[in-house]
Amino acid sequence: MLATNCLGQALGAEVIGLKLSNVNDSAIEELKAALNEYGVLCIRDQQGFSPVEQIAFANQCGTIHEHILDQFAHEGHPEILVLSNETDDDGNLIGIKDGAQYWHSDTSYEKAPLGISILRAGKLPEKDGKILGDTKFASTWKAYEALPDDMKHRIADLKAVHSYITFTKARQGREKIRGKTTQEQKDRVPDSIHPVVRTHPENGRKCIYVNEGFTIKICDMPEEESRKLLDTLFEHVKKPEFMYRHQWQPGDVLMWDNPQTQHCAVGDYDVPLYRTMYRTALKGSVPV
Repeated sequence: MLATNCLGQALGAEVIGLKLSNVNDSAIEELKAALNEYGVLCIRDQQGFSPVEQIAFANQCGTIHEHILDQFAHEGHPEILVLSNETDDDGNLIGIKDGAQYWHSDTSYEKAPLGISILRAGKLPEKDGKILGDTKFASTWKAYEALPDDMKHRIADLKAVHSYITFTKARQGREKIRGKTTQEQKDRVPDSIHPVVRTHPENGRKCIYVNEGFTIKICDMPEEESRKLLDTLFEHVKKPEFMYRHQWQPGDVLMWDNPQTQHCAVGDYDVPLYRTMYRTALKGSVPV
């Protein structure tokens, strides 16, 4: 039986005594059930968890999704996306430098966005004995539940446009950090339209499904009204009562459920402090 400890009031749990390099089907199902309940799971003490083992574990959990920025794939392992501010011998970044320092749900701009994300800690930035580069999570389910009834009614049938190509205010300047996206990469991620309120495919929870990283407008609504409504929802989701802030430790592996969460990396470090993380991700379903 999977042992867990709650990490936050709104979401998050720590899994006790599990080695991801050697898990059976029963443990996988228990992990999925716990993730379904808590939204975010931390599995600690996974030192030595290799890229090959990470890919094998991800395959046990579902179907792996590969990010369009394949120039930042782990060498020899295209299933793993590298997030890092490190550079190679030629001065080129080895990963996505900013680590997504804006609130978002992974690949919400795709027709069928990610279901589960799995992030393994590599190199962690440390200063004065404190590890920096936390990751903040918000429960979009708890945020929806806390909305007043008139707002729930207002957004019940609305749809919104999610875009990777059109930079939102939160993502301005990111191309300078990540490098230019090729036309071929852009063609792989046309804008998508999703419900503002998404029903979770497993547990049936209603979740706010707009985010400041990728949602650019509400469909069939004047621009000013759309912007005001989106800003209201963005700020609501980020309230402390819906949040868990993860302080990374060496050997941590995080799993999170994208349909019912948003997350944001904390950029409180810079060179010569380095942060390198390794992400595998699983395909999800079309939001309804």
